[in-house]
Amino acid sequence: EYFPPDQPLPAVLRAGVSLAQPGLLTAGMASLVIHRMIEQVARQFIAATQAEEAAVVIERLAGHGALASLDVLGEEVISDVEADAYAARYAELLQALAADPAIGGTSSPARTVPARSPGACGALPRPAHADGRPLLHLSLKPSGLACRFDPISVEAGVEPALRRLVPLARLAAARGAALTLD
Repeated sequence: EYFPPDQPLPAVLRAGVSLAQPGLLTAGMASLVIHRMIEQVARQFIAATQAEEAAVVIERLAGHGALASLDVLGEEVISDVEADAYAARYAELLQALAADPAIGGTSSPARTVPARSPGACGALPRPAHADGRPLLHLSLKPSGLACRFDPISVEAGVEPALRRLVPLARLAAARGAALTLD
């Protein structure tokens, strides 16, 4: 039902769809396999579900010289209550990660990260910022900050989003974090 009838599907996908038809004995197994495949693909993009897990991922990436930008899923909001909850999840994530001594913001001390290869340098101190970019970097979608977000309509979309965005931006600045509108 999700695929247009006039769009040809790859043979493997056609076979999977036919095996997943309701009423067939193979439907449960096909559903389980498809579910696991989707989870496997999602894990490539969803590194963590809790702030503590995200901190471990950020630290691991920083140890390899890479930076991460974190996003909170669930930006499709249909009420002001949901938009408030979306903004609150960002504030909670930001505060939790900024409090982590290994990540933190501008107030965190330099930390020691093992050198890539053993040698005379041993462990090198690495600041909380890499190349002037904070290790704590959040990306958020303005559409998640207003239930009727419309980038053209100031009253309907931009003003409600700004009411939630400004406190987040201030919190990010106070914690030495970067914030990207996605």
